[in-house]
Amino acid sequence: MTEPRDRDIDRDGSDLVTALTAIVGALELLLETDLDVEQRRLAQGALSGAQMLTRVLRRESVSMDRDSLPPDSMGGEGGRVLVVEDDDFTRALLERALAAVGCRVDTAVSGMDAVQKFATAVYDIVLMDCHLPGVDGFETAREIRRLESERDRVPVIAVTAAGIDGLREACRAAGMDDVITKPFEFRPLRERVPYWVARAREAERTPSIPSLDPSAPIDDAERLDPSRIEELASEAGTAVALELAEIFLDDVGRRVTSLQRALGDSNREGCLALAHSIKGASANFGAVRMAALAEALERLVKNGSPTLAAHVGEELASELAVVRTLLEARGLCPPSQTGARQQRTPEPS
Repeated sequence: MTEPRDRDIDRDGSDLVTALTAIVGALELLLETDLDVEQRRLAQGALSGAQMLTRVLRRESVSMDRDSLPPDSMGGEGGRVLVVEDDDFTRALLERALAAVGCRVDTAVSGMDAVQKFATAVYDIVLMDCHLPGVDGFETAREIRRLESERDRVPVIAVTAAGIDGLREACRAAGMDDVITKPFEFRPLRERVPYWVARAREAERTPSIPSLDPSAPIDDAERLDPSRIEELASEAGTAVALELAEIFLDDVGRRVTSLQRALGDSNREGCLALAHSIKGASANFGAVRMAALAEALERLVKNGSPTLAAHVGEELASELAVVRTLLEARGLCPPSQTGARQQRTPEPS
């Protein structure tokens, strides 16, 4: 008996292309027969996947070899994408097709999974299947819009079956920006995802950066709005206001230190998370210029401007010290130990 030999597989994928071409033909014939709604939906999804994979393997787009992609230290040329899809094959197909055009892809299998991931990471775009189990894609998109009330708007693109009455209107009402219908081809996916990523980034391309010129005069009102802490002092007592001011200064001080470390390490995700938290805390407290600096830094990191972001990070640390001084002058913060030592040091004669 002759021992079986491993069949050589053409490294360019031509054998697989031949097989997929046969599958495409069979599915096209199947769709011409009398199918019920569910059978037709499954056949259309399979046809879409087989067509897209065939195109990729034929090199009509770009190589799917992830090792050939440029290193992604600050997020990938194509952006960071969250793919929300419960079907295993479609999810894997989207992930590989997007990786082929330079995207960094995370996946979610349900609406709740998508919301949790969106809340803890920064994405350039979300691809959303509308018909998810449990919480559907429409409600998931609404929840994403609620989560980003203090964040830059992220494009959400519906990826769902065609032929649904009022689909585009329903997607728009849920806060989605565009629709890609199934069965879909690789070319529109390849074109639309980079388009929406570029459009979102262009809106942030020139952030308004507060002046970094140390000689430029800055009014105290541009630095600090003390109305909230003063109102709290009048209603709850000075001791409560002093305590909250000290909590703010200590907490944000630690975050600013961590932010500078993340900037030095080129830790994009850490920079974005810390800048966003500093922005929110400063805005809520009334540290106006700190909030503006943190917002500018967040956008600079997103746009890939690490040098300028580092300068803004240094200015943020300096601004925190100025805010403390302004609070001390208003009696809304206990004197810092450095300040107390300086007051006790006699003037030289």
